[in-house]
Amino acid sequence: MLLGRDGEVAALRGLLAHHRLVTVTGAGGVGKTALARAGASASPSSVTSELAEVSRPQEVPDAVAAALGFPSLAAALLAPRRDGLLLVLDNCEHVLDAAADTAARLLDGRPELTVLATSREPLGLADERILPLAPLALPAVDDPDRLADSPAAALLLAHARAAGHELVLDVAGAAAVAALCRRLDGLPLALELAAARTRSLTPSEILAHLDDRLDLLSRADHRGPRRHRSLEAAISWSYDRLPEPTARFFDRLGVFAGRFTADEARVVAGAPDADRLTIADRLDHLVGQSLLTVRQQDGRSWYGLLETLRAFARARLVERGEFDEAHDRWVDRLVARAAGTRWGTEPSEGPEVRSVTRAAQTDLLDALHWCLAHDDTPERAGSLVRQAVVVVHGARPEPVIEVGEDLLRRWPDPRSRAWPEFAAVAAFAHMVVRSTDRAAELARRALDADPSPFAAVLALRTLYFHDLLAGRPARALRWADQAVARADAGDEPGWASEMRTFRASALAALGRLDEAARQAGDAHTKAVAAGGGFPEALAALACATILTIDDVDRGRATLTALAERTRAAGYPLVEGPCHWTLAGIALREGRAAAAADRLVAALEVFVRIGHAVPLQVTLRLIAELAGAVGHGQASAVLREAAGSARTLTLYEWEWRDRLADVAAPAGPSTVPVRHAVALARRELATIAGSASADNRFVLDGAVWTVSFAGHTARLPDAKGLHDLATLLGRPNAEVHCTELIGARVEQPDTGELLDPQARRSYEARIIELQDVLTEAEDAADLGRAGAARTELDLLVDQLAAATGLAGRPRRGGGSTERARSAVTWRIHAAMRRVEEAHPALGRHLRASVRTGTRCCYAPEQETAWDLRSAVGAPR
Repeated sequence: MLLGRDGEVAALRGLLAHHRLVTVTGAGGVGKTALARAGASASPSSVTSELAEVSRPQEVPDAVAAALGFPSLAAALLAPRRDGLLLVLDNCEHVLDAAADTAARLLDGRPELTVLATSREPLGLADERILPLAPLALPAVDDPDRLADSPAAALLLAHARAAGHELVLDVAGAAAVAALCRRLDGLPLALELAAARTRSLTPSEILAHLDDRLDLLSRADHRGPRRHRSLEAAISWSYDRLPEPTARFFDRLGVFAGRFTADEARVVAGAPDADRLTIADRLDHLVGQSLLTVRQQDGRSWYGLLETLRAFARARLVERGEFDEAHDRWVDRLVARAAGTRWGTEPSEGPEVRSVTRAAQTDLLDALHWCLAHDDTPERAGSLVRQAVVVVHGARPEPVIEVGEDLLRRWPDPRSRAWPEFAAVAAFAHMVVRSTDRAAELARRALDADPSPFAAVLALRTLYFHDLLAGRPARALRWADQAVARADAGDEPGWASEMRTFRASALAALGRLDEAARQAGDAHTKAVAAGGGFPEALAALACATILTIDDVDRGRATLTALAERTRAAGYPLVEGPCHWTLAGIALREGRAAAAADRLVAALEVFVRIGHAVPLQVTLRLIAELAGAVGHGQASAVLREAAGSARTLTLYEWEWRDRLADVAAPAGPSTVPVRHAVALARRELATIAGSASADNRFVLDGAVWTVSFAGHTARLPDAKGLHDLATLLGRPNAEVHCTELIGARVEQPDTGELLDPQARRSYEARIIELQDVLTEAEDAADLGRAGAARTELDLLVDQLAAATGLAGRPRRGGGSTERARSAVTWRIHAAMRRVEEAHPALGRHLRASVRTGTRCCYAPEQETAWDLRSAVGAPR
């Protein structure tokens, strides 16, 4: 609820209309976040990064990038323009310098971006505009008839009603409400917490409780930091009303650095005899008291504490003398989870494990830092450090390099069991950023230190890359042979399969193509037997690439299907090279536009994940394409930006003649990567447009014919395709959702979005579909898996949309809200179908179409369409 802030909202929107950096400042609990949300609601496109969830300054860039939809800040800086984008950096004060630095980099690198920050103090950047936010106006009189004229009293009364209690506003009651508002300084968070207790206490009783127990609210400056005083009092008041077991449980939750599940809360914060139902009740109680936040994601609930609440809980835990014990339990939980999970080249145990992995990356790095600071021996860190491989694969090698080097300095004895693990993981991360000399040094030292099979294979893999990229394929082949043998002997099937695939690359580099083909096939067979996942996809790429050497048509068809499959599975390091090879084939055949289409796809894959080396390789291939069509100046600039970046020789096979002249650069490139990416996009658009057929989006009977970038596909009729055709026919114009849906009259609230019976049916069907999807993927039945995944995504989205805080049902809106929901879903469903049949057009639509109450097609470059009978066709 945002009451009494009309003037501030107007002032904020006015500042945002004329300035690129605006910071809302004020005391804790004054309502900075609520004001920022209200101000951002006028923006056509806004995202929020909740920095309260970030505990260490170095994590800020990744947290902000994740909110923008990218794995790293580098990826965010390279992304295509999104005009009208507003980024909200919420709760910056505890990571102020890092937030300011991140904001400065984004403002410099994304000229279309506006940043709105909330903080207890300004960021201190040039051209920053400050909007100080004062507490809500207090009641001037105790008159019951005029009490609600005060924003503070109106907010308290509204929250009380929301909590299920209508306060009695006789003379005494009004006086008590006015006094309570004054006692809480008009701070919105404190008022909300007080209103939650009106279910069991009168305002007078609440006021007495504050006077008796929480007089911190009125203490002078010498007692505690000013910025915490009122908020701390409000938190303490709510906390002191918790039952003792729940309070102890809340305190222990403070050791979590990121979000956590109910099971993790039970193990770390629960009593030894606590069952799952007890934990669920306590979590629900804390969510209801606004002491925990909850987010539904990947089919489960993830809980978290705001930074201030986490600090409060940790302080109480220190007072109890339990902080170290609870923190150790948290680290032990992570160690146990690591011991029970096999980590290969990427986690291949399915979506659930990947979900846990993404959520746990912050926890993992914090746990390793805890071990560095508190453990006498390296055993726990040695168990945890393996999972850092997944952090590297998530395009975040730098923090792994940092913690790896710290671990080596903290425990320098190579005779310990953990030391080779530290060295191998650090070497792996160094190789990803191409600090190859340090990578090779650490890898050799790891091999000399009696490593585990995992550490040995990781070190041998590093040495393989070191020599292959240096043009020594024979030596690389020897490292691959050793790695395969160690992985097989150590029961590391994921690594074994990957190294067999890399062995095929070394054989191809040596010209031993028949052996390379047999090796790639063997790698694929063994990867399938080991459970598939990323190693199977990598081996399939090797097989398809070698197939193109003898049978271009079969190889092209196989690579096209593999690119789509790996895009859906989330394996960009396989999807991107598929596009490389397909582009090389097209260029050899003289189809420059088709080559450009594939390189567009590869470029966007690697820009999205922010992985530097394959991005540079892609720029190099675009440079070769530009040179082939006579764009010599652009080609030279892109070559300089790419440097000598190379990847596996086999996956550049179709480009091998053109890349033969790659040499070490004379010095570092002077071309900023983001400028090179922008140039590459322009070149690819020009090349694709120069030879492409007319763009068509036409309904012929019951079949749509769609043409774009020289390719044509056909799709069965669907309502979302009509919506898209309407938008294509009115570029850059906002079309109201009710126009697309055909609604004419606004209708009122329709009640709960899902009744209890429908909710149970949805949940039961979701469980069934999860089983179907697992069976289909195990059987490699792509059609059945795709159908199950589509229905599952739809049901989960609808169930999430119908579920509010703590699982409470949401109510349906009027016809506009229903139209918005229906149109958004059917347009996105149509775009998914288009992308399956025509990847280039799908990517174009995904980047250009905005949905919501007002939908719009706004391409980055003007694009003409032949629509003919499509627009206005019957629905």
